[in-house]
Amino acid sequence: MDKNFTVGQSNELVVNDIFYDLHNVYQLKDLTFDGNELRILFELDGKELELPKQLVLVFDGVTFLQFSEEINPKRFWAVEEMGYKSFDDFDDDWLATEQQSEFKDHLFIRLVGNGFIRVYSKHAKLVEL
Repeated sequence: MDKNFTVGQSNELVVNDIFYDLHNVYQLKDLTFDGNELRILFELDGKELELPKQLVLVFDGVTFLQFSEEINPKRFWAVEEMGYKSFDDFDDDWLATEQQSEFKDHLFIRLVGNGFIRVYSKHAKLVEL
């Protein structure tokens, strides 16, 4: 997957040496999928920090997408951890780190409460709103 970010310490995304803590600072607010593009919107969790109020993860050219049964975009979700899984590995007890991952691995986002989003796309980017 061609992407503009890396996964930091399992719960943060890093873009141009800027760390976005998706576990402690942001919550998943909404997600949309139109058959090609997945957009995951994160909002600042009420903290008065000098950070963007919203972030969006955009996956363009999605070729694999799986949600857990617990996903409900009308709820607020916090990210528990992020990592990578080989396309043929569905044992999500452990995730590969950025350094252990390969280009063809799926991004796995585990949410608080064991919900998850697993995605692979041609391109992925984190954008500040």
